[in-house]
Amino acid sequence: MSSWQEYARVENGEIFVLAFGDYPERKLADSKGDDDKSIAYFVDRYTIIETRVNKFLAKIVGTENKGSFLSGLISLKDKTANFSAIGDLHSLIKRIEEQETAIEKEVESNKEKNKGIKEKLLADLLAIKDSSDWLTTTPRIKEIQQSWIKLGKTTAQEEEQMQQQYKEAIDGYFVRKRAFDADRKEMEQANIKTYETIVAKAKAIAEDEKAILKTQIDALHQEWKAVGRVPKKQSQQLWTSFKEYSDKLFTKLNSQPKKKPTAPKNNSKAIAVEYTIQDLQNKLPEIEQLDQKQAIALVKELKSKWKKANFKDDTKEGNDLTFFQQLDMLLEKRFLLEQVKKRNNNFDSLSEDDKKNLITKQLRKFIKKDKETISAYSNNIASIGERTNASWEKLVQQKVHAQERKLQAKENLLKSIG
Repeated sequence: MSSWQEYARVENGEIFVLAFGDYPERKLADSKGDDDKSIAYFVDRYTIIETRVNKFLAKIVGTENKGSFLSGLISLKDKTANFSAIGDLHSLIKRIEEQETAIEKEVESNKEKNKGIKEKLLADLLAIKDSSDWLTTTPRIKEIQQSWIKLGKTTAQEEEQMQQQYKEAIDGYFVRKRAFDADRKEMEQANIKTYETIVAKAKAIAEDEKAILKTQIDALHQEWKAVGRVPKKQSQQLWTSFKEYSDKLFTKLNSQPKKKPTAPKNNSKAIAVEYTIQDLQNKLPEIEQLDQKQAIALVKELKSKWKKANFKDDTKEGNDLTFFQQLDMLLEKRFLLEQVKKRNNNFDSLSEDDKKNLITKQLRKFIKKDKETISAYSNNIASIGERTNASWEKLVQQKVHAQERKLQAKENLLKSIG
């Protein structure tokens, strides 16, 4: 029996590929009256599929991530089994299936390896996710991200749990990082405006025909030194402008005739006001009746009047809170009620006990959030450390103090609710 007859047969002018493995016999083609010529044609075609299989399997050997070839192997096996050729298709399919089995085993083995690596990366991530040392932590976080992306999957259950932990840690870190960057950018913009104001002052004094004192120049330089950092490009531009007018000021100072210093006159007078402490105290109930914008404006006005009159801000007449503390508390109370009503459309129809419970619950949430914010700001101050000047730290510290005042007002409000 000739070799091609191991794989095919001819009957009544039709060519059939014999059954092999799990594949049944199938009709290949009609011989069209010349069996030998047709058989030779399909025997020659066998080299096409054989070459295709050899190239594909060789490509897998030289690749690290062999799991990506599984779907390709399945497709190649189907095409090989149904390819229009006469030859040892069965041996080609066996080679494909052997490679398929080997890759499946390797994938399972890699899942265990990936699990170990991911557990280590996740442990590293969880250890630093709450850090505020942005300069050193962010590069490490990004390294973990790059390593994580390159890894394949673990088992389905473990993969879902680990992915969730990973995502929560990454998202949480970058939410805090963006908040810090936003605060820093806000401070830098405030610093730029402060620098611009100082430049404008220097320009105005330099262009004024009035005589100047060296103390004026010194004061400008002290103001300049006290401002925090700004981006390098703006810093250079602002310094160039300031130096230009500073040089003009020194030139102007040196060209002035020298004058003998005169003793300063004491023109200080006590500021007279037409209102009393009680007048300001009587305004307190109005805060709760105004909208947020109006309430804030009234609080600012009352604080300004209190300071202008130089009233002493201490506790009076049995009140445990100072005037300023009362103002802050009432402002927080007005805001709290507004938020509770927004979250509960039926608030006005509730019983007094239910209203009190809702208010207390929301207030405790606000207090918790304030404490977390203060902690984050404090961590930011620690992370800034020696990498910037004292004025930068002072700006962050101001934010901390402002938040602490709000927290104190909320805690005072919670005590008053009982």
